[in-house]
Amino acid sequence: LGHAKNFDQLSKEELLKMELIPFMEAIQNKAEVMMVGHVNYPNLTNDNIPSSLNKKIITDLLRDELGYEGIVVTDAINMKALTNNYTEQEIYELGIKAGVDMFVMPSDISKAIDSIEALVNDGTIQEELINKAVIRILKVKEKYLTNFQTLNKSYLGSNSHLKVLEDYNLK
Repeated sequence: LGHAKNFDQLSKEELLKMELIPFMEAIQNKAEVMMVGHVNYPNLTNDNIPSSLNKKIITDLLRDELGYEGIVVTDAINMKALTNNYTEQEIYELGIKAGVDMFVMPSDISKAIDSIEALVNDGTIQEELINKAVIRILKVKEKYLTNFQTLNKSYLGSNSHLKVLEDYNLK
């Protein structure tokens, strides 16, 4: 969400009248992707968790209250606002639980995938949250990519699929 002077002193009503206007207009105009920055709104959230990782901002306010149904991306997760306070594992956990669909600029894509997979495998993150994010992303891709075809799931685990994973060091 946006940036304001003395944002930590703004009430929810003030945010709705000032900072959130562009987001409300974007939602009204059917925006399909929104970036959430790392700014804190402690008067709104009663904590110091950045907006980009905050369920009260992404799910409760942006999705539930304002009705946004599109893709939520973070600002760059390699920024000091996050890296000085959280491990990448914590960033992925908090972000996914908050409603983030895509993380911008992880330090290592393979490590990010492994971290998120571990969070799902140990039950920290519900797989359903990942699936919802994937569906939102695929809907937008399908709409705008003229040659986009939904992946035939029989491809997963095939020799071709394993070769791609190996080529990109994702296996």
